[in-house]
Amino acid sequence: MNRSKKSRRVATRPRVTRDLMIRPATSSDLKALVRLAAEVNEPTLTTTVLKRELFERPAIVAALVAELDGSVVAAAFHVPTFDVPSGKRGLFLPALLIGAAARARDVGRVLIAGCVALAKNTGGHFVHWDSGAWNVDAHDFYRKAGAAEVPIMAHSVDGVKFTKLAKEGAKYLLSVRS
Repeated sequence: MNRSKKSRRVATRPRVTRDLMIRPATSSDLKALVRLAAEVNEPTLTTTVLKRELFERPAIVAALVAELDGSVVAAAFHVPTFDVPSGKRGLFLPALLIGAAARARDVGRVLIAGCVALAKNTGGHFVHWDSGAWNVDAHDFYRKAGAAEVPIMAHSVDGVKFTKLAKEGAKYLLSVRS
């Protein structure tokens, strides 16, 4: 029997090696995280800041790192969050640091998948993160990873206005546990 063979297009997505590991960041990762932050244009992160915020109690944020072939090549900082309308908990990713070596090997997608697995394992139902309107390369990557885009308006108070508003709020704040 003579059957013509149809040509199939094979996906050209880069393959991650078996040597990839997604794990919680440890204090021994501090220098690698600072190096990675500088690589992705977040130069204000220092080992002092990261040590304080990641590992001193109470820690304000946690991180997963992607280790490829023995080197930290990406990181996802995460904090627990809660969605009031749905009544569900999840994770918010205030920062994704994905270095060039990780992007070339599709590690970012696996790191996001690791964050989703962490959220699910801790009773969460979603993972949320934001990206700057200017970061179109990231937008394309996130779409390919299956993320939905939701328009948002971000608001921030800092500097002199922050200090003034904090003084006003302190008059009414009964107590804060630290």
